[in-house]
Amino acid sequence: WYRMSAEQGYAEAQSSLGIRYASGESIPQDYSEAVKWLRRAAEQGDATAQFRLSVMYSGAGGFPEANLPLAYMWAERAAASGATPLGGVSISEFRDTLAAQMTSAKIGEAQNLTGHGQTRVEAAATPVGRVERECPYCAELILVKARVCKHCGRDVIGVPIL
Repeated sequence: WYRMSAEQGYAEAQSSLGIRYASGESIPQDYSEAVKWLRRAAEQGDATAQFRLSVMYSGAGGFPEANLPLAYMWAERAAASGATPLGGVSISEFRDTLAAQMTSAKIGEAQNLTGHGQTRVEAAATPVGRVERECPYCAELILVKARVCKHCGRDVIGVPIL
């Protein structure tokens, strides 16, 4: 039922499905699917999904593709969306812990990803002539004309655009 509701665009179901894929709870663990579903929910403003993406991108829980700027960006969004603390740590404290691990250049990159109130898709589409799409494997934004996803390294030529 989670999948059917998630496919219909319900953020709470997308978040729940993503969490299940990340943990392997009742379905085989699959980080690509976890990121895809969590990201869809997060982009609809689901604070839980935003925080979970932040934790995953921080490298916690065995997620193999740590990306601190993305972790920071999702923590920033989760804090702005009013996510509640998990495990006694506030979202702002978690974000600050991430920042302490990053160079000032990486923090600047993370703040640029945040888009200062814009959605990531809007921020990425700002430069004229740039058309982006989601990678079908990791759900990160890539150029439509990309041959290889710069995030997961997979070949995307000939893969249908979702």
